[in-house]
Amino acid sequence: MHPIAKTAHPKRRIEALWPARSIASIWSGLACACLIGGISAPLLGLALIIIHTILVNDNLFNQIGTGLMIISIPLLLMGSHFLDVSDDCRRAAEQSENRKCIRGEKVF
Repeated sequence: MHPIAKTAHPKRRIEALWPARSIASIWSGLACACLIGGISAPLLGLALIIIHTILVNDNLFNQIGTGLMIISIPLLLMGSHFLDVSDDCRRAAEQSENRKCIRGEKVF
């Protein structure tokens, strides 16, 4: 176990074990996943809706396609939010204010 992790307060343990740059990388990864999903979901949904128009008796393709078209908006919003949080964490790392990144405080 890390020597700081044995004696420090739980919040200090997180700060010692997870530097702000690592946390910013996690937020960036989440942002990429959401943005890729937000872009690919309507494309896949459109393809499923087109398949539904060809197969007239099948409703499953239409329902899944519509769901994918709708889910793309929240995915894009979450991705943009995660990019903002990632940027704030990177600023906190540059100013070596690790605690602000972990607590989610804004760094200006």
